[in-house]
Amino acid sequence: MVKKGNWKVSMSGSILCCMHQDYMEKVVSSIREEFKLPVVCIVMWQFVENQMTLSSMEKDNIGKFYSMPQFYFDNINRISGMKLDDLDSLQKTLEEELSINNNVMITYYDRMFYQIEDYRESRNLQVIYLLFAKKIFDENEIRYILLGRELYLWQILADIGLSRRIPAMGIAPTRHVGHRLFAYDSKNRQQGMEQIFNALMKEGTKDFDAKDIADADEWYERFINKPQIPRYVEHRSRSLLKNIKSVPRSMSFIKKNVEMYRNNEFDRNAGRLDSSVDSMLKWPRKALRMFRLEYTDFLVRKPDFSKKYIYLPLHKSPEVNDMYFGEEYSHHESFVFQLAKKLPSDYCLYVKDHTAMVGDRELGFYKRLKALYNVEVIHPYVSTFELSKNSAATLTVTGTAGWEAYLLNRPVVVLGRVFYNFLPNLLYADLYSPDFTERLLEYLDNFSEDPKGAQNALRAHFLASYKTSFSTREMDDLGAKAQDYARIPHNLFRKWGELLLESEPKACRGEQRTE
Repeated sequence: MVKKGNWKVSMSGSILCCMHQDYMEKVVSSIREEFKLPVVCIVMWQFVENQMTLSSMEKDNIGKFYSMPQFYFDNINRISGMKLDDLDSLQKTLEEELSINNNVMITYYDRMFYQIEDYRESRNLQVIYLLFAKKIFDENEIRYILLGRELYLWQILADIGLSRRIPAMGIAPTRHVGHRLFAYDSKNRQQGMEQIFNALMKEGTKDFDAKDIADADEWYERFINKPQIPRYVEHRSRSLLKNIKSVPRSMSFIKKNVEMYRNNEFDRNAGRLDSSVDSMLKWPRKALRMFRLEYTDFLVRKPDFSKKYIYLPLHKSPEVNDMYFGEEYSHHESFVFQLAKKLPSDYCLYVKDHTAMVGDRELGFYKRLKALYNVEVIHPYVSTFELSKNSAATLTVTGTAGWEAYLLNRPVVVLGRVFYNFLPNLLYADLYSPDFTERLLEYLDNFSEDPKGAQNALRAHFLASYKTSFSTREMDDLGAKAQDYARIPHNLFRKWGELLLESEPKACRGEQRTE
């Protein structure tokens, strides 16, 4: 039996929310109305600030607005003028005061800072973000934290919240169960999914709504009978022809982006915007790479399915989930080299790049992988389901491919933090552990299909989520359906707020929380 959530929704304090896109002003207004609490709004970027249409009266009604760009401009001269020893001391003091658990360089796990090449500039930004978070918590009584997409700030806010018993959650779209959203914590765990899965495996479906079970089973049957890649993956896929067709539309976007890059200093300095001029100069070489990949046999188009192989689908790079929830493996070339060394000698590694990466990587990346004796580099447009079905196992860091393989009753090895890595019939492993190869062989030798477990996994994913009236992948819909969206975090906090606190380790020093 799943313990029903009974988190008491507070009637005092504020809810903290990040505004990372212009449509978010409609969302925060709806959140204010739904929670009946003031919203502390973090306006992350200059381009968002410049496009806001809220009047002063409307802002006052919503709550407090904090501008990250303005805070940066107010503090950058002072911070950049500090000696490095003083900067180190200030950062350490802030992290201890705020209970920040991770103080590694932000450039290694935050995509927004990925393009900053200067060490001191990165350090300056890291300290400014810490000061910004301190200011927000010093000046407000925060009751809930609804996390956004800015990962370093995400981590800071989550750590502060956990150390003060404030539930902090992100919201993400489900996989292969329609337009639904679920809550996840700082370890990327779907709130409620594990508890529901365990109840389904132990007690069956008797404690759950029959229609919900029927709906989940319909999605399950649909997927296993005719598996298809998610639409957003198809939409992000690239080809030379698609790029050429998009040139007229891209020109208006480039013109707008050039203007944004010129006018938004903070967004430029913080890595949020890159230069469209640089992108245009790189395009001819990218087009040549796309041509080579698409119209030659540079990569394997007809893989040999008679071999014993591990299937490794690579992620888009840089990718939010990959860098944050799989940070040990986000350097793809190094990761593949290490994995190839750890495979038993009678296994090959079939590596397939993400379809959104066609043309982005230098061809030398693929050449160096192809030079490894036990590695085959497969063309990105070879069916991921055929590769998974014929493999000894699908290995992923944080990808959906592992979830898909699990639903199809195939062996799965997961290295990163994903919403499904608690499931019993997969191997959640550390590549850099001395016993990785031994554990892998033991798992492959003892694997047996578990259709009941696969079906209950999808049921649990479905039951621990909420249906939406819009496509969560189309951002314009989120603004248009802001009221519908606001009800979802409210319900998720009400149902899983206590679990968010109970299942999380205490932020400070990673200790388990005790009463």
